[in-house]
Amino acid sequence: MTGSHVVPNSWSAYKAGVFNAVDNMGYRARTNMGLPATSGIGPTSIFVVGLAGNSGDQPDPILLQRLANDPDGDLYNIPTNYLPCAQEATCIQYTTQPQGTFIWSADRTKLVQSYQAIVSQVLG
Repeated sequence: MTGSHVVPNSWSAYKAGVFNAVDNMGYRARTNMGLPATSGIGPTSIFVVGLAGNSGDQPDPILLQRLANDPDGDLYNIPTNYLPCAQEATCIQYTTQPQGTFIWSADRTKLVQSYQAIVSQVLG
């Protein structure tokens, strides 16, 4: 930052902007902000699957936990890939909003298992 302006070509500024936009989208979806009260649509649960990349790029577990409003740590991998939200300094959970699920998938096999776990939660 220079003075009170964000440097437009700064990677950290872009990353922060994307993080904030995704986080805000999740918050708004879970509270139905922008929908008329007469819409009849209740609060929204968000389910997120983060697929690890081959190039070493990894999903941001804090962002995806916040998007899903998931308080849990990694329940699907051994060893675990991320901690419960309460143990992460920048993770926020909204207890009055629906809780969804974030699942980290390391590969295609885990990806299938991730979707099966979400389907069982939605239909269960």
